[in-house]
Amino acid sequence: MGRARDVVEAAYRAWNAGDLDAIVSDYDEKAKYWSTARMAGVHGKAEIREYCESQLTTFPGIQFVITNVIESGDSVAVEYRVKATHTGPLEATSGTIPATGKTIEFAGAEFFEVHNGKILTERNYVDSLELMRQLGLMPAGR
Repeated sequence: MGRARDVVEAAYRAWNAGDLDAIVSDYDEKAKYWSTARMAGVHGKAEIREYCESQLTTFPGIQFVITNVIESGDSVAVEYRVKATHTGPLEATSGTIPATGKTIEFAGAEFFEVHNGKILTERNYVDSLELMRQLGLMPAGR
């Protein structure tokens, strides 16, 4: 196990503990975060903090289970399962979605670049349609 993987796994442990300060401490000041659920991305540690705080408010107690990790130098790829309950407002491109009280559970993948022991880039791929279905905001698939 290498240093880049250690940094990424520490970030997941911080998420599972709901520790915002620990989550943010794993990022470089110039870090960039992008997600299929947030195409505009988030730039810099301050914006990443705001984004992470909003996610912890929307899904308190969120839990990630890493199912696969591939590390090559400073690059880390992670497959995970996530489970959480939607108890806070969710900011979406269409506006704010009030809490549904529903539990979500799905798989995702993330790709990280780590530099000098900090996350420099994070790209997150999630099935947003499945998330909306589980929240009861889209019809169930066939």
